[in-house]
Amino acid sequence: AQVWKYRTESVLAASNDRIVIMNPELEIVAVNQAYNDAFQAAFGVMPNVGDQLTDLLADYPGERRLYARLWERAMSQEGFCIEMPLAQSEEQQTVYEIQFNRIFSPGGELLGAAQVARDKRVSQLDGEDHVHYLNRHDPLTGLLNRREILQRLHRALSLQREAGTPHALVHLDLDGFSTLNARFGSGGCDRYLREISSMMSGRLRQRDALARVASDQFVIILDNCGTEEA
Repeated sequence: AQVWKYRTESVLAASNDRIVIMNPELEIVAVNQAYNDAFQAAFGVMPNVGDQLTDLLADYPGERRLYARLWERAMSQEGFCIEMPLAQSEEQQTVYEIQFNRIFSPGGELLGAAQVARDKRVSQLDGEDHVHYLNRHDPLTGLLNRREILQRLHRALSLQREAGTPHALVHLDLDGFSTLNARFGSGGCDRYLREISSMMSGRLRQRDALARVASDQFVIILDNCGTEEA
């Protein structure tokens, strides 16, 4: 057991990705320095082995609810990946590609789940990758943009014609957004949009597509999903 613990700690320490492992009670089982640094920068507290995630996020109710849902999903289904900022504050705009996967014992018992977050910040992309990211994503929320969702919609329609695969298209328009903007300003609205985006991303399947197509409008393509199922 000590050998495997040493190997796990060595792998975590060698990775630049932000990695944390939770048990089903949402207690930290293992965490690397990269995750510690990112978490402390976002929330002002250092996570340690044995800490409860909900306690660490006590001062951030929006993030606490969001991560509780994400980890509950991670413990109950196959692995999935989302793109979102680590926190929803105005200052924290780094977008991460976050992968969740369950961990089982050799006997099939659920031990917990692992989260691996990879920095997707546009400023760290170079050359063609930089341009490619800008062409596909909304810079505020990290969601797909109008151009990319239209391309995916065309592909979905072609697949439906050729193979009969059903898809569902959902259009969401936020009520009262202009009033919210007038009351709280652009900074407050930006935080609201990022939190809404993260909440929606956490409820979708990995193969679905979510885009921000206007200031207060979103589009979702539900892959291989008929009208009744949607």
